[in-house]
Formats: sequence, C-alpha cells, structure tokens
Amino acid sequence: MTSGLADLQKSTGSPCLCERCGDVLDPDAAVWLEHDTMTGRYLAPGATPELSQGFFAFGEACAKKVLANGGQNKMIRRKAR
Repeated sequence: MTSGLADLQKSTGSPCLCERCGDVLDPDAAVWLEHDTMTGRYLAPGATPELSQGFFAFGEACAKKVLANGGQNKMIRRKAR
C-alpha cells in the first residue's frame, strides 16, 4: 500500500523529512504512518482509511516511539535546514 509513496516523494524533488525529529530520510527506508483526522493520532497504514489525512514519513526509531505512545507525536521539532 505504501510502496508508491517513496516514488511520489522522490518525484517532488524536496527532501523527505521525519515528522517527529526532522531528520532527512531516504524515502525508500522511511516508515509511512497514516494520520487519523478524528483522533489526531498516527496509525499503521489502512487502520482508518475513511478518516485518513494521508501518509507521513517517520524514521524507523521515531515511528516505533510514536506507535508505542498510542500514535501521539509528542516531539514535533524541526531541525534547522
């Protein structure tokens, strides 16, 4: 389901950034989580397709932390670019 997201991200020409920490990611290695518009939480792809705001990229470690925290993204911090 998320295999085309890396190709789409690469086609934009802009860097793929982790939603949690702001690190630059390789789109092929990014973990793509779906954002639920009703709860504001990030979930595994396909969890709530009717409420999806779309897919967002996370690094592997950040995705694990977000999912372990019930889908809440507590660290919304961007590094200087």
